[in-house]
Amino acid sequence: MTPGLDSSSFLCRSRSRTIILQGGRGFTLIELLLAIVLVSLVMAAITSVFFGAFRLRERTVSLVEGGLPIQHALDVIRHDLSGLVQPGGILSSNLLTDTISLNQVSGKQVGPPWYIGNGIATDYAPWGDIQCVTYYLRPPTNQIGSAGMDLFRMVSRNLLPLNTDTPEEQRLMGGVERVEFTYYDGTQWKTTWNSTNDVTLLPKAIKVEIELSKKQELAPSGVRRTTGRQSRPVVQLISPVILTSVTNQSSTSGGQP
Repeated sequence: MTPGLDSSSFLCRSRSRTIILQGGRGFTLIELLLAIVLVSLVMAAITSVFFGAFRLRERTVSLVEGGLPIQHALDVIRHDLSGLVQPGGILSSNLLTDTISLNQVSGKQVGPPWYIGNGIATDYAPWGDIQCVTYYLRPPTNQIGSAGMDLFRMVSRNLLPLNTDTPEEQRLMGGVERVEFTYYDGTQWKTTWNSTNDVTLLPKAIKVEIELSKKQELAPSGVRRTTGRQSRPVVQLISPVILTSVTNQSSTSGGQP
């Protein structure tokens, strides 16, 4: 007991504390259940918004990644067609669509060999600026879960070898069902072209149609995409023909020699 205090005062203080503690009110079971329900509703709303944003992000990333190979392939084809040189030169052969062949190693050739004048000489390829570009469709290496075929670009830089030169190989994209080139002569689109028989050596424009597998559902911006309910999506690219000026050849435009 504390010095200076008697037993009666100590008992009074103890009783007052007991009364105060017994008079305090806690949460009832119903109040706790209501609080848990409210917190659960708030957490469910937050989780729904979070997972919705996450799914939207994943879909956006998937669509962007699916469109990048298509855009890259179209940019490469557009760059090649914009650098065509006048046929009939020393290093540039005639534009003949009947030279398409099937090679068991390279795959199925799509379109004729293109002679373009945008080659760059390097230490490992000290050739001229004219190069021969050919496109092939080949079954994918990993056929499990893969749809369509792979589109490859073959480039031959040395056009005057004593032996057959091995072309450089570049994979452009996958999921391709068909690639078709058509040629505009100024009045109509033609499926074949022969620069030795036609009035103009080169067409006015060249249209490329790439039919994609059904898994490819995105076309890049600025490129026409046609599709039907039962058909596969088709990406179209139209490139005007402007001849590239090369050594010992005059520069012309519009396919006129």
